[in-house]
Amino acid sequence: MTPPGPSRSLGPLAWYYLATPVFFLTDVLWGINVRIMALDHLPVRSGASRPRADG
Repeated sequence: MTPPGPSRSLGPLAWYYLATPVFFLTDVLWGINVRIMALDHLPVRSGASRPRADG
């Protein structure tokens, strides 16, 4: 039986926020922007770049 508490399986968004200090330290110490490198290959949401039809 597992004890009550937070789930052991975290979603990708939770890992992203937990890794934020690592991203920051890597950028400050080595000058490598890891966050941009990780997100650069992801597609942009299709609805975010189109103007709204009602406005």
